[in-house]
Amino acid sequence: MNACLGRALISGILVFASSVVGAAPTNLLVNPGFETGDFTGWAVTGTSPQVGVATDGTTILGADPPFLPNFQNVRSGDFAGNGLIRNGPAVAPDFEIVVLSQTVAVLPNEEMSAGFWLGNDSGSAFGMPFGSPGRTQIYIDDVGLLPLTTGVSIFPGSSPAAFVLLAGGFNTGARGSIDISFAITGSGTSRVGVSFDDFFVVSGPPPVAIPEPGAWSLLSLGLAVLAFARRRRAAHGLASKG
Repeated sequence: MNACLGRALISGILVFASSVVGAAPTNLLVNPGFETGDFTGWAVTGTSPQVGVATDGTTILGADPPFLPNFQNVRSGDFAGNGLIRNGPAVAPDFEIVVLSQTVAVLPNEEMSAGFWLGNDSGSAFGMPFGSPGRTQIYIDDVGLLPLTTGVSIFPGSSPAAFVLLAGGFNTGARGSIDISFAITGSGTSRVGVSFDDFFVVSGPPPVAIPEPGAWSLLSLGLAVLAFARRRRAAHGLASKG
């Protein structure tokens, strides 16, 4: 197989694999990953003493033990959001919560999903219960999408793979627009600085985080063909020298 034919075959395989995975649905949110370097497009409320946007590795100040040291993690792009949160003491006004909101135009009677990715680049894991009020939740016109009786444990990590997806589905009904709010809290009585990134409101189910199995097979085939072509070229070069 010559080099031109090998490159053409690889190109065709990658294009076909891309069509198998499918184009990403259109995200209706403004500035969903805070790549403006700030909260442009968002209304930021809640009781958190500190909310911001920063680059990867930036120290998040104000966290308590056992969460020190505490850093910004970024899932994609150059920036992500952060905020200090805690889920106690047991009196609801003392909860420290970040609430990010937008109004989004939608089509009537459409199945959609909304969510975001949450990271914890700190010294400890923490619990994040779902519910209302004073709990982590995604609200569509004041109706929560996350189940009220469950939650997740958010384990520490400093890579994009450490982020946890929180998402739910809904139907737009007769509405032409929705008010969506993402409420983020957790960790018990100690403050932790969490990272949040890549918010979305899209048609259909939440985006798939990894390529589909069929696409992986095609990509593997493409890499195998490329390796074979390189071996052939190397063998040809040695034969010529001999």
